[in-house]
Amino acid sequence: MQRISEKQLVVAGLMFIGLIFSVLAFITEIPAGGADNYAHFNIARWAFKYPHLFLDHWGKPVFTILTAPFSLLGFGAVRIFNTVCGLLTAWFVYRLAGLFNLKHAWFALFPAIFTPIYFVMMSSGMTEILFSLILTISIYLFFREKYIYSALLISFIFLVRTEGLAFFLLFIIGFLLKRQYKAIPFLAAGFLIFSVTGGIYYDDFLWLITKRPYATGAGPSVYGSGEWYYFIEK
Repeated sequence: MQRISEKQLVVAGLMFIGLIFSVLAFITEIPAGGADNYAHFNIARWAFKYPHLFLDHWGKPVFTILTAPFSLLGFGAVRIFNTVCGLLTAWFVYRLAGLFNLKHAWFALFPAIFTPIYFVMMSSGMTEILFSLILTISIYLFFREKYIYSALLISFIFLVRTEGLAFFLLFIIGFLLKRQYKAIPFLAAGFLIFSVTGGIYYDDFLWLITKRPYATGAGPSVYGSGEWYYFIEK
């Protein structure tokens, strides 16, 4: 009798968890994230009819583009999309553990999936799970020495969640330490592609900066403002 490999068991476990989450996506009504879930869903749902929504800054362009086809099937389908992203994130965390030759690499699945907040967000329509997938794959590619692919992928992360910009510095340091200087310019790929795409529509090639919802219009009154060292000071 052929022995079942660890990878096969991991895949089977992820599929089983995915089945449970898929059922939950259709029998529960109010996922974590509250009203923001439905805002993201409606932006994606109507983007095909109103294409400017694909470039909606608050909605996050990459998230909107990837979830738009699923949104046509309903909110439950978007939640399943997030579930799949979460399971893929867990898979790449497992693969990373294998790359580092950690014993019992399969155990990495548990903190990846069952960290309380992450576990809850996996069944939502929020951007955090796709963010984690892009980050995890980018790290995986980095340690597989696929440096340019890693830089290309991570370059889009701020278009899923703005705080992804913070990781650019870490990747620059990583590329410098590995002496992979040629990979560094590719970190600008996401910004350049969407600057040009949105620039054609907005007639402003700096729209990613000038139209930030957190710093323009009613943004500061809604989200607040302060110096960069505010939280350090507090």
